[in-house]
Amino acid sequence: MLEEDVNLEVPRNNTFRQTQHLDAQVEEDLNRRRQEVADVAQQEYGTLRFKIDGNVVPLQVEIRSLKEILNLPNIDLNGVVNSEREAVPQPEEDMEGEDHAGDDQ
Repeated sequence: MLEEDVNLEVPRNNTFRQTQHLDAQVEEDLNRRRQEVADVAQQEYGTLRFKIDGNVVPLQVEIRSLKEILNLPNIDLNGVVNSEREAVPQPEEDMEGEDHAGDDQ
């Protein structure tokens, strides 16, 4: 046990600063990996709400299994909906349709 009148000081040498820097890098890496695991779990499972005996109960469901049951493709459908589309430029002048020219009769 330490006496109360002892002053503890954090070392200020290069070795200690390097150790603090390495500790910070390890912590950042661990946080990044935890976030990646959480992101994968979020992608793999979704929450569905069911009403059981009048109470709404949230249940975690594996997305892949749900897609399989509903006969949906196992692809990320959000990527298709959220993709940006390039605007098709309007023609400078209207053209006569040659393919159906004789259909007016």
